[in-house]
Amino acid sequence: MEPPAVTIPYYAPSAPFPLPTIAEIESGEPFQSRPDHGWKTVFVGEKFMVKCGDSQSVSLIEGEHILFLSRVLESKVKLPVIYALYTDTNSEGQSLNFIVMERVYGACLDTIWPSLEEKSKQVIASTFKAFFQELRSIPAPGYYGSIGRRPVLVGFGDTLRSNGLIDGPFSSQQEFNNAFASNLVKDTSEKPALRLQLYSRMMNKALNDHPACFTYGNFGLDNIVLDGEGGLTIINWQDSGWLPTYWEYITAVCDVEFDDEMHLWIASMIPTFEAEFCVVQTMYRGG
Repeated sequence: MEPPAVTIPYYAPSAPFPLPTIAEIESGEPFQSRPDHGWKTVFVGEKFMVKCGDSQSVSLIEGEHILFLSRVLESKVKLPVIYALYTDTNSEGQSLNFIVMERVYGACLDTIWPSLEEKSKQVIASTFKAFFQELRSIPAPGYYGSIGRRPVLVGFGDTLRSNGLIDGPFSSQQEFNNAFASNLVKDTSEKPALRLQLYSRMMNKALNDHPACFTYGNFGLDNIVLDGEGGLTIINWQDSGWLPTYWEYITAVCDVEFDDEMHLWIASMIPTFEAEFCVVQTMYRGG
């Protein structure tokens, strides 16, 4: 299922014009910021939430993915409403990508999860289980990458990002594996060619039957907003796309401590791929 092309710059007909100016965005209320990844999200007034960063940090394809999913999903989990996607220059003359969205209200789950009652956690887990089932059931177009048969956006550590590394799109899982292995072999390896042969062989032996499905790829409590009425919104789709079926699980657990109960909650929401996680984690740490 391929969505119709989105013309960039994109402005939603339903957007509450006027949209925020560059000056208003630069002075906006901080919401989330990842200086190490080069992006930030701010609130502008009561209506707008804006994510911005350079082209290596913020891809407008993230917004295109949200537009696509908003047309095909019927989940109780809400997506950000996209108002505009465009590139512009900030006050310092830097070219940035801007994703202008409807402001979300509520608290990120990472700030309130420990204080939630068990029953509330179970309701949230059940809601996300249904969400991921629906997301994964979207018919795939037959490649690994972003919609429109474009390069993948995802990262596992620093790999498979659009920064000069091999990023597809890929017609087969073997192509995906070989690119992933190449990106895992760091320049500091004394014998990169030998390590690449090993990684490619291991990946193609262990990871060889995982068709592409639509993947969020960034699951974490800090990316889920709970509003005052119990509604859930999932934000930050920068790692989404058509990816192997195991990818959702391994990216969800890769930053969770082994003795953290979140492992159990994740397993109740997302199909588990423990063996695949061990393979990828072993090679990533050994890269």
